[in-house]
Amino acid sequence: MSTKTKMETEAMAMATRSNSSDVISLRDALNMEIIINQALIDLLVAKGILTQQELMTKIEEIRKEMPI
Repeated sequence: MSTKTKMETEAMAMATRSNSSDVISLRDALNMEIIINQALIDLLVAKGILTQQELMTKIEEIRKEMPI
């Protein structure tokens, strides 16, 4: 039996609404993306898979490639 984390439970709650006409707000969607991304970054850094500097370097590379 799998155990869902609080974040997974919250994500599922946001994704599934009782009424199919309900739509999550852009703010809610962006906030969930921020939470998920931060959790992944924290885990990768804590496990020594990447460093903060490697992350910042990659972010800068991507920023240069993307027209924002």
